[in-house]
Amino acid sequence: MQWRRIFTDTFKYPVFVSWFQQVVGLLLYVGLGELGAVFPPSMPPIVPRFRPSWRTAKAILPLTLSFVGMISFSNTCLLFVQVSTYQVARSLTLLFNLVLSYLVLGHVSSVKVRLACVLVVSGFLVGSFDPSTLQLLGVITGACSSVFQAIYMVFIKRAIIACNNDQNVVSGYNFLLASVLFLPAIYAAGEAHVWRELLAADYHVWGWLLLSGLLSSFFNVTSFWCVRVTSPLTFNVVGYGKACLQSLGGIVVLGDKVTAKSTMGIMLTLAGSFWYGQIKVAERGKERAAEGKKEDGEVRVGEKSSESSAVTTDSGGGAAGVRQRTGRT
Repeated sequence: MQWRRIFTDTFKYPVFVSWFQQVVGLLLYVGLGELGAVFPPSMPPIVPRFRPSWRTAKAILPLTLSFVGMISFSNTCLLFVQVSTYQVARSLTLLFNLVLSYLVLGHVSSVKVRLACVLVVSGFLVGSFDPSTLQLLGVITGACSSVFQAIYMVFIKRAIIACNNDQNVVSGYNFLLASVLFLPAIYAAGEAHVWRELLAADYHVWGWLLLSGLLSSFFNVTSFWCVRVTSPLTFNVVGYGKACLQSLGGIVVLGDKVTAKSTMGIMLTLAGSFWYGQIKVAERGKERAAEGKKEDGEVRVGEKSSESSAVTTDSGGGAAGVRQRTGRT
């Protein structure tokens, strides 16, 4: 809701705002790292000092490229849709996740997962047929953002591993690379004249921009942390809950227009998304249980082998003792 108010009322340049948010995040990250170096060793820094290397930057680059595409199209989508129907426009992420899992990893989804995906796509189609709440450009930019988000979720775990499971380092590199990669995106989006308007902007605009930069930085760091300590699946499930609150907030707080088609689209996409999350959590639980049983079986086999070796050794020693006593007799 915060971003849409900025893009529609305060500063109608979503790609530039996205770039500005990354610059604020980079300055904040570097500043905290340098500030932490001043304090004594007994006080650990919030983030490490930023000393970028080309090797790590290359490992993070695919993540940042998908991030730039995802954020650019996502923020542009907010120009053409209501907050309550934003989730409908962005709901194809689930479909593209399944497609990428099959093409890249060769993973075939279960029937239940595919049915949940059908439910989500049905909600997307129903919502798309209501131009009063979901414009065509909103549908297109939302779908493009979904593609990049699906790619982003593939690379996020790899990037964290490349940075020794330190989500703060990933954030620093992502801020740095995104600050560079968003610049050509600003010109590609036709926002090159934004610099003149920015210089003439009042303190109200600058205040909203700085606030959005601080909030965006916080969200980026916490999202990397969430994936590191849990999994991309958990991160997606949390996103489904956020989408539900977002749709409700758009209707209750902002007074978004509600029609039968838009309501049906929201309900179908949210129901399919929650069902998908429930299915994946259950499947993951079964996988962990199977892995636990397999490990227990290996431990038991190892224990039996050790016992058999001990029995064989004792038997051999006993026979030798008998022979020795017999010989002395």
